[in-house]
Amino acid sequence: KADASAKKELRAKIAEGAVQTTAIEKPKENRTMTLTKENYRASEEYRSAFLNNLMGRQLNEEQRAAFALAGVDPVIPENMQTSIITKVKEYAPILSEITLLNVNGTVKFAVEGTVAGADIHAENAEITAATDTLVEVTLSTYEVTKLVQISDSVRTMTINAFESWLIDNLSESIAIKIESLIWNGTGSSQAKGINTITFDAAHKVEVAKSASLTAQNVFDLFGKLKTGYARNAKIYMNRKTLFSDFLPLVDKSKNDLVVANGGTYYVLGTPVELTDSIADHEAIMFDPKKYVANMPENTNIKQSVDLRHNAYLYLGVAQFDGKPALEEAFVKLVKLSA
Repeated sequence: KADASAKKELRAKIAEGAVQTTAIEKPKENRTMTLTKENYRASEEYRSAFLNNLMGRQLNEEQRAAFALAGVDPVIPENMQTSIITKVKEYAPILSEITLLNVNGTVKFAVEGTVAGADIHAENAEITAATDTLVEVTLSTYEVTKLVQISDSVRTMTINAFESWLIDNLSESIAIKIESLIWNGTGSSQAKGINTITFDAAHKVEVAKSASLTAQNVFDLFGKLKTGYARNAKIYMNRKTLFSDFLPLVDKSKNDLVVANGGTYYVLGTPVELTDSIADHEAIMFDPKKYVANMPENTNIKQSVDLRHNAYLYLGVAQFDGKPALEEAFVKLVKLSA
């Protein structure tokens, strides 16, 4: 009876709010991921093992088990791979404009060429197939490498700090090289650059050596690009050409040939993209999607020790190939040198 009275009294106090109740937390489920050959790259254990190994540190039992799944040639963790690709595109914005695939090995794909307009169809009349064309492009993979060095103090860095340092250094250097290839690659055992296109009279406007750029030169350049390509076109030049050649042409009483809006310049409504990969007094106008490229998502990092300098060396290795798919989609303004 005493127990019953005590329980009754306790319930009454709880109902009145005189006694606080405490929630009992249930044990959390074991969320440890079972690592396999298919998923190990996405695991925190493998990321930690990969980075610690690069830093020359000893691995614990879990890290060694995760690292063993990579075999004799460890590959970069998925999250780190994604970060590098994202950073590369930030440092080389043109990669977000062109047609870019992420396919391992040699790849063939078709790029839309000439597109015929729709026809009016008379009832019961035979329909003739359109004359649309597709251009097949074949891309290989060529290595783009960057070597960075850091002193033995790398051992004192945290995992996150080391990862950020490595991603930033490798991404920036690889991006600069890839952007250079997009413009100036020879096409021999490397990507073919836009500047290697042979522009004929139908796709080129020439300014005499002793002459200055005129508004008519710009109008002629725009007139040489077919309407289908002009819809998504951008015009590329370096800063000197923009400020020394194009901006002096502005005459509000006649036209708005060059305008600025939100930090972006426009020539006759077409966005201007600035790059140091184009020579002074030159400009190239094209639809960026007509440059096609492949950058497989298998960037890797190799490490070695430089005993002479008590330093660690890290080699970033990416794959890239690209080429102009349709040269008629590119027009160029050039100042003659003779």
